[in-house]
Amino acid sequence: MSPESIEKFSFSTATDIWSFGILLFEIVTLGGSPYTGWPTAELLTRLKRGERMEKPENCSDKLFEMISSCWSDLPSDRPPFGEMRVHLGILLEDACQDDYDY
Repeated sequence: MSPESIEKFSFSTATDIWSFGILLFEIVTLGGSPYTGWPTAELLTRLKRGERMEKPENCSDKLFEMISSCWSDLPSDRPPFGEMRVHLGILLEDACQDDYDY
């Protein structure tokens, strides 16, 4: 959950984007647990300090940049789902470009 959801029980499309970033992290890590090694009691404090999870080994810089944008401190700075869909489509095309001859 986003910091504002944990702290204020506030939910919006922006908090859904935060969760979508977590989902992408879990997919990239093949089911890895988010915030591994972070004590639950410290989670909100660390997130409010701006701490975020590190880039997984098998994650491209471009994909992690997109995932990280979901975790912006300000909900208004998080990208909308439409923008995420476009960026994911571009990343998928780039990843598959060598697999297919057009």
